Amino acid sequence: MAMDPAVGILEPPPEFVNSAQSPNSMHPQQLIKGLANDPGSNSCFLNSAVQLLWHQELFQTGLNQLTSHLCSGHRSCVFCALKLRFSDRPTLDAGVLRSALAAQFSDRFQLGEMDDSAECLEQILGRLHFHLVRQQQPQQQCTAGHCITHRRFGMDIQEERACPRCGFVQPGPRFTQLTHYAGALLSQLRHMGIGRANPSPDVFGLGLRKVAGAGDLRACPKCGGGGGGGCLLLRRKLLSRPDLLCLGLVWDSDRPSGADLGDLLANVGSTVTFG
Repeated sequence: MAMDPAVGILEPPPEFVNSAQSPNSMHPQQLIKGLANDPGSNSCFLNSAVQLLWHQELFQTGLNQLTSHLCSGHRSCVFCALKLRFSDRPTLDAGVLRSALAAQFSDRFQLGEMDDSAECLEQILGRLHFHLVRQQQPQQQCTAGHCITHRRFGMDIQEERACPRCGFVQPGPRFTQLTHYAGALLSQLRHMGIGRANPSPDVFGLGLRKVAGAGDLRACPKCGGGGGGGCLLLRRKLLSRPDLLCLGLVWDSDRPSGADLGDLLANVGSTVTFG
């Protein structure tokens, strides 16, 4: 795998290895598998992000093949911490990764404090990008073939506004995102007549496309916006094809009902068609 020759092949720092105790040595009576979250550690948000990455075979394989990286050392290297977490252990203890994140972000992810799982995932992927290609901003377009962040999750998006009446197109910004966030998706699916009683995973992608262009209507400068004139609709074009599509579903409540969760999950298919 092609790597930047300026980035050395580095082993995890000794302090990482020495501090990464085996979970079974810390809890000899609990020979179980899973994600450790001792009382008071409040690591459930981090465990959610690690669990998502753990279950993606493409990500695990790519990470295990990587050895060269820009190591920040001193227990603050997210790359080294994640490699240790994904080693062959019966229980994943996120303590070392939590310490690395706390060292990188002085105002976030501190030990014992709760935080946001979705933001944690994006920061982990962003730090991997930095360790591999030495760019601070993962939102920039990345062409490095060995960057597991963008090869697996990177979505290059071209934003534009188009008038369905006269065909006028107004170009917008181009950017890269690692997670596509979709709000009001369940409402859109129900508006399309889809629910748990009549699930249709084939239209899941259509629902995503519709909510992506909802809201923020603007008058068309070519045919006008009033008196029957057209409106500019927001469109986002996916210019790349990531190996993994990471979706962030935004709810209008912090406690969605079981019925709402069931209706949405019934319509999530293994294939997403945007056309």
